[in-house]
Amino acid sequence: MTRSNHSYTTVRPSANSSPSSRGAVQVMRSWLPFAAVGAAVIHLAIALHSPVLITVLLVCLGVLEVGWAVAVLVVGRVVVPKGAFVGAVLPFGLWSVVVLAGAMLRDAMVAGLLPVLPMLVVAVFELGAAVVITHGLRSPSGQQHHTRDSRHAVGGVFAGAILIAVFTTSGVGLAQAAAGVADRPVLIPAQNHLH
Repeated sequence: MTRSNHSYTTVRPSANSSPSSRGAVQVMRSWLPFAAVGAAVIHLAIALHSPVLITVLLVCLGVLEVGWAVAVLVVGRVVVPKGAFVGAVLPFGLWSVVVLAGAMLRDAMVAGLLPVLPMLVVAVFELGAAVVITHGLRSPSGQQHHTRDSRHAVGGVFAGAILIAVFTTSGVGLAQAAAGVADRPVLIPAQNHLH
């Protein structure tokens, strides 16, 4: 008994996804450099009013984020995706450790080394980027030409850029507001002495 000599090809789900879903993923990947620049701007805004060590760390992180974003825009694909994933998750993890340590020690100064609200905005950028990069690592065949394909979705790219700009502006404003509250002198009302 002979079997017909048909060849079967195993197709990965990511490669067999619908054009609309692939287009959405490609548009989200095109947001990555914008999110990196937004996170860098907020990090630098926080660094302006932070202790020296934290300032150095935030400035270095911001420079790396901007450099990575420029590289992605120049090359047209996600560069060093594994390193970018670590770079997106690690700052959020370190900040979480600082906040938890301050809460466990009941030390407001430790917990307040980094302002909460602007860091939450950065966390949205970082975790969103980590999710998109993870998807790219699972389907590397789909990330090679995302810049070329995303030209057909200029509206999505533009909407993402506007949304990230709004979040970035809010994060910078929150960082400045937090710095203003921290730097505000405590006013002690003068006692009126009766003569």
